[in-house]
Amino acid sequence: MQLASRFASQSPVLRANYPLSDDEIRTVAPSIFTASPHENRSDRYSYIPTAAVLTELRKESFQPFMVAQTRVRHEDRRDYDPAAPSEPDQRRRG
Repeated sequence: MQLASRFASQSPVLRANYPLSDDEIRTVAPSIFTASPHENRSDRYSYIPTAAVLTELRKESFQPFMVAQTRVRHEDRRDYDPAAPSEPDQRRRG
């Protein structure tokens, strides 16, 4: 599968032939588990934790097989910029 996004060669990436666990994801992209938005977001911004989205995708048989942490221009935003594409887990479907 080819991703729509490209990641810089220096970006940490983990690819596997099996669904990645939260612990494996956390080692590469800790921003996925950030509990709150970056402080520069306005009050109108509705924060939806990426970890919650990942949980719901797994309930629908989508599993993460690749994760990357994108590079950031501002160091204070490092923990707020994940990339975790998911794909259907064909093993769970009949």
